[in-house]
Amino acid sequence: MDISLKNLFLLSSSTFISSLGSILLQISLTFYFYETTKSALLTGILVSLQWLPALLIVFIRNNWEFGKSPLLKWRLSEICALTITGLLILFVDKSIYWVIAILFVRGMFDQIVRVNRTVACRYVFDNKKQQFYSSILQSSYHIGISVAAIFAILFIGKLNLKGIIVINLITYIISIFLITLSRTLKDFPRVQSSDSNNILFGIKDYFVILKNNGILRLYALLFPITAIFFQGTYSVLQTIYPLQKYHISANESSMSYVVAGIAIISGSVAFTYISNKIDLYNSFSKLIVVTLSLLTVITYIFSLAVSDKLQALILFMIMVFIFEILWMYGYIGTVKYSPNGKLSLIYGISFSIGCFGAGLMSMLLGFLLDLISNQFLKLILISNIIYMAIIFLLCQKNIFIVKELGVPNEKLD
Repeated sequence: MDISLKNLFLLSSSTFISSLGSILLQISLTFYFYETTKSALLTGILVSLQWLPALLIVFIRNNWEFGKSPLLKWRLSEICALTITGLLILFVDKSIYWVIAILFVRGMFDQIVRVNRTVACRYVFDNKKQQFYSSILQSSYHIGISVAAIFAILFIGKLNLKGIIVINLITYIISIFLITLSRTLKDFPRVQSSDSNNILFGIKDYFVILKNNGILRLYALLFPITAIFFQGTYSVLQTIYPLQKYHISANESSMSYVVAGIAIISGSVAFTYISNKIDLYNSFSKLIVVTLSLLTVITYIFSLAVSDKLQALILFMIMVFIFEILWMYGYIGTVKYSPNGKLSLIYGISFSIGCFGAGLMSMLLGFLLDLISNQFLKLILISNIIYMAIIFLLCQKNIFIVKELGVPNEKLD
């Protein structure tokens, strides 16, 4: 078997199984927190724990594209996450606050995994198939989310939290084994420049690169902005909104996770297929971004405005589907156009901005829902107006084709 294809199979399987276990535990804990505390704020804090630690990654290291193999760093991060998850068994029945602290630390290693997985794409896949295979690898993460949501319906209320933690530990072990079987195709930089891991130098370098490369700026800011305003809000609402508005059980409410998972998979697959057939990265980039953004906003608002729960579920599914295509458009564009040796810097900082912002958005939304008695539609309407204003500002400046920019090393190969 072709080594690049073998790597795709092994690493996609690893990503899928790791995602499945982690998200299954995340969903279970989210429902447990809300049913125990009845607080949207505490639920928002729990949701934010999967994103907030990303900001720390930039301060630990802003350039991951040097030193040990990205596969080795990916595997070691999974091992650390496995160890920390094991600690949950000791504290899950004792204190919610201990659980929050442990999940925060685990979240940090989960984000390190995502950074190294992105960096690895340049070193484990053939240049000609890099964009296509990178999309598939990212899609496998989302497929894991969808399957986790289905399992949540089966396990919530039937397995205690310790049983679900054990399932997560097993998925980590399998994931680590699959990463061990894969290997890099290209030499990985062993040394770094004296300033390349200085946080101030890295942030300055990030802004200079985005300032001088308009097309990269569009993509590198698009995927964190969409994560903040869409994922940062619907991740809280999909737990609380069905329970509050339709007065259904946690098992029934978890259908929103299944629907979101299906939409995410469909969006990832649709983007991967279309981008393999059509060049989406052209002079129509701004039009694509604005159109997809408007469609996401409209379906999001209508999903909260309708009174019928089936209609709301369908509209929610459409919204997540379009959001996923929009997020993937920014993500793959960032991988495609980041200068050589700067992918981990550009992706790492953009991803950290998105995760930290989404975490803050989750907590803010939870706080406001408690404060103004669950005014879901009003809050999301305000959020979406702000989002569209930012998108129009981002697209205001002319975005030129890469060849016109004259920026060196903007291509992967």
